[in-house]
Amino acid sequence: MMEQIREAVFPVRIVKTEGEWRNAERLLTPTDLQIGLDEDHLIRAKGRASVILDFGQELHGGVRILTQLADGGSVRVRLRTGESVSESCAEMGERGANNHHALRDIQTDLLMYSDQEFLQTGFRFLRLDLLEDKEVLLKAVTAVSVHRDLKPQGSFVCSDERVNQIFQVASRTLMLNMQHYIWDGIKRDRLVWIGDMHPETTGIVCLFGADPSVELSLSYCREHTPLPGWMNHTPTYTAWWLVILYDYFLQNNNLPYLEAQKDYIKGALELISTLVKEDGSLIEDERCLFDWPSHGSEDEKIGILALLTLAARKAEKLFEILGLDRTPCERLLQKLSKTNAAKVQTFKQCAAFQAYAGIRPAAEVADFLTREGANTPFRITQDDKEDFGDRSPFFAFYGGKEEDRQKGFLCSVRERSMKKQ
Repeated sequence: MMEQIREAVFPVRIVKTEGEWRNAERLLTPTDLQIGLDEDHLIRAKGRASVILDFGQELHGGVRILTQLADGGSVRVRLRTGESVSESCAEMGERGANNHHALRDIQTDLLMYSDQEFLQTGFRFLRLDLLEDKEVLLKAVTAVSVHRDLKPQGSFVCSDERVNQIFQVASRTLMLNMQHYIWDGIKRDRLVWIGDMHPETTGIVCLFGADPSVELSLSYCREHTPLPGWMNHTPTYTAWWLVILYDYFLQNNNLPYLEAQKDYIKGALELISTLVKEDGSLIEDERCLFDWPSHGSEDEKIGILALLTLAARKAEKLFEILGLDRTPCERLLQKLSKTNAAKVQTFKQCAAFQAYAGIRPAAEVADFLTREGANTPFRITQDDKEDFGDRSPFFAFYGGKEEDRQKGFLCSVRERSMKKQ
């Protein structure tokens, strides 16, 4: 496994304090992280006080608190982390705040003469609340940043400073998700989602060139998905594995690694071919996924067929490199060619992928993408209005009321399907 660095990060700003604090500004001053009997670098808090700390930028890791004294030997506290100040102040269930995959909101005890670490998640802000009417003396509250020693080789600079800042934040976000394997969200589950990885691997080869996290992730998915299984239990994700493998090989030309995947590449292509009927249409399999907003729609099928076309073309090149008979790839592409003329009606991302896969001219697709405004994700159909009223499924899945978020768009699609039967 790749070596990780652990380092203490002191806060750079106190966003807000409430209640009784003395010398709170000392939280910003670096000090030795060893608790002692005689300390002159102490912060005193009394009663039900709170503080919000800003560590300057998003990081992956936890929180470290050095406590010298506390009334009765301990004090009960609440720790909440967030990527924003509002998230660090949110109650459970408010605006989607939760502990679903990583603890970010906990109650615990700070013990006298202690050096304690808590949490493992992604955050920039920390809110600490004292939950008892006690007095406590703190020496330090730091973040514990856990990361690899990654040094970008690629760069991007333009005349718009705001765009440059966005690029820097995006680059750091990507690095945080390259701990060992590639994760698709530092605050999310720690699964290797091969179907979500292509934007990340594309960014990685531009920023870092060849990186072991890519091969580790590709190998992990292969080793944990013996054929005829589908990666992440999703047929289209196996197609993404072929796409990522080819694109990554183009960057690094690691032929020994590619040759080690030879049998799996062949078997995966044959398995993917079973998803397409002789007339070029997609078999009915609810596990197939293009993306969540389009899931269950007719447009999604067009998006999936475009993805399978892209995967088959990449696989054909892999077959050629490895000296394999390309006939299975040619047969699959022949079937898929029968439905290439299908046009998307609503979901613009499905049409955009047709252009990306080389099925439709980019200029033709661009005309559709800019219809009703380039930033319109999709129209609200009559079915949407029946199921959601004035709220679109996009709103229900990504925001809206708590009950909508919990139900999710996938559930609503299934309910709609049942309603029509």
